[in-house]
Amino acid sequence: MRKGFTLAVTMMMLVIISSLVVGLWASTRDDVLIAGNSRRIKVATMSAESGIHHFMSLNLFADDLREMSGGRNTFPVIPEQRIPDTRQFYDVRVSFCCDQSGQLLTDQKYFVISDGYYKSGGKVASKTTIRALVQTR
Repeated sequence: MRKGFTLAVTMMMLVIISSLVVGLWASTRDDVLIAGNSRRIKVATMSAESGIHHFMSLNLFADDLREMSGGRNTFPVIPEQRIPDTRQFYDVRVSFCCDQSGQLLTDQKYFVISDGYYKSGGKVASKTTIRALVQTR
């Protein structure tokens, strides 16, 4: 009866410990993947914010933008820019449409829309869009 009892107990312990190790490994791997996704989202958000800051540094007024638009409601102002030595990009466009009721904005108001990207291997890994309502005098 006692022959093989030690082997059975050892095998059960081996199965239990192996299960714990595999579970810990899977949990750690998932945490690393989640942290990477969170980082890419944050980097894309910071890129979009950089686009807004870049646009604001241009000191453009609504009248200037309406003239640049050529009658379009939405048009690009800053083409895709790469933040040096990173995988971060942004582009900025301006829109004169629309307020909460769906009407065109008044003459001195416009939206600045900045898309921030994190690219890996030439493909967009994360994208964030920030919209800011601007009013000039």
